[in-house]
Formats: sequence, structure tokens, C-alpha cells
Amino acid sequence: MTGDRQHHLLLAPHEILKPREFACQVAAQLERTIPDETVRLRYCGGWLLRGGDEQELAIHLRASEALDLRCRTLITEGPPEPPLLLRVVEATLGDGTITVSTPHGKRSVPLAAVSAVDLGIIGRPQGSLPPKEAEMKRHAEAMLIGLKQGAQRQGLIESGLKRPNPVLAVATRDWPEILVIERGTRFPDLAAAGGEQAIDNLLDFIDRIAPDLDEAAILPGFDRFWRQGVTEGVIRHRFEEHLARHGWLYHWYSCDASSRQ
Repeated sequence: MTGDRQHHLLLAPHEILKPREFACQVAAQLERTIPDETVRLRYCGGWLLRGGDEQELAIHLRASEALDLRCRTLITEGPPEPPLLLRVVEATLGDGTITVSTPHGKRSVPLAAVSAVDLGIIGRPQGSLPPKEAEMKRHAEAMLIGLKQGAQRQGLIESGLKRPNPVLAVATRDWPEILVIERGTRFPDLAAAGGEQAIDNLLDFIDRIAPDLDEAAILPGFDRFWRQGVTEGVIRHRFEEHLARHGWLYHWYSCDASSRQ
């Protein structure tokens, strides 16, 4: 054992964490308050424990077993390796593949090789609108009914975020990097990009790839948003949570298995 060894506990991808329930299991043993632990777990991004010691790991493992949550232990010398992220500048759909252009070049990704697709929605709270703008917003919402991606668009509107940015994080079996696809990504073979249509293109992209993904690759938050426009559980109120989620995805799916304890 070295003084730099850190213990982490990652929640399994398809498990649903109830922050307060887990906090009630661990708070007293960690000499923390239940509200503080609830907040920590709400924004943990899948890391039930990050940078703890052996005793803290044991406490969290007992809690996960008591709540029947599947987890994975990760032990590192020093802080965990930061995730390798590749921003996708352009994405083109082919026959069972996505061709992506990144700042480091092009690559073709078979949809069958996608091991996970995660969704996070980033944006600032919108706040209250002046009466005239609120009325225009209601008219715009009414026009969405029955349109393609209507439920997803409605979910973004009801999220209360200003300029919500859905971000897809894609892990594959062939590369360690996480591919990051967002509203700034260009989709040449879809509707013309620009302005608010950037969101339409991204939602159309989601609709096209989701049916061809392996069921195990569709994480719960992505699935609920794709099918019903539900944003609960995927809004990232804090940028730190967004980064933590990318790190969780990277260490669960993409890191070399030999580094996992």
C-alpha cells in the first residue's frame, strides 16, 4: 500500500441511484450529514466514491450490497486518469456506421461496436420571462405537438434551461476515447444546420441511431429522452457533474481492464 493509493466505487450503467436512500446508509459512518451526502451523490455522475480510503470503500460497498446496487471498484495510484475525449466536428450516417470527423482526423464507427451512449443536457436556468415572451413561448410549444421529435423538443423546453445543449457521449469497443457529439456538431446528410436547426439535427441523429444500437448500449437516461422526451436524471446542473460523468463512462467502458481492481 502506498499513501497515494485511492479507492473509487463506480455505479453500474443500468442501475438507478436514489441519492437520499444511499446517503442514509453511509452518512453516519462517514460522520457526515444526510443532506450533505444526498447532495454529493446527486451530482456524483456515477462515482459513488471517488478518492476515498479503504475504510470508506468498505462502507460504500456495504451500502451498495444492502441496496442491491451493482458496482465496480477502481483502485488507482493517485487521482484516476482523466478521460480521453474526442469532440466530433462532423458526423455522417452510413449503412450501420457513423463516420466522424474530429480534430485528430476521421474514423468510421460501426454501430455494432458502440458499447454505450450516454446523454447529458447542459444549460443555465432560464428564469421567468416577460409576459409577451412567455406568450410567444406558449405558441411555439403548441406548434410542436405532432411534429417529429416533438416529445424531445417539449422535454427541452420544459427543462427550464436557456439554450439547452444535449451532449451525447459515445463509448466504443475499438477505441479508448469517448466521442462527444453536441449541438455544435455538423450533420451534412440531415437538415441544413444553423440557428435552432442545430438542435433539430441532433434530435434527428438520435432518432436514427438509437434503433440500431445494441439494447445494452442504450443507457437509461438516453433511453427515456429518446422515447419520451424525459429529461429527469440527465440535466447536468453543474459542469463538474458533466465532467465526472464523462470520467465514469471512460473508466467503466474504455480503460484497460487490467487497471481495474
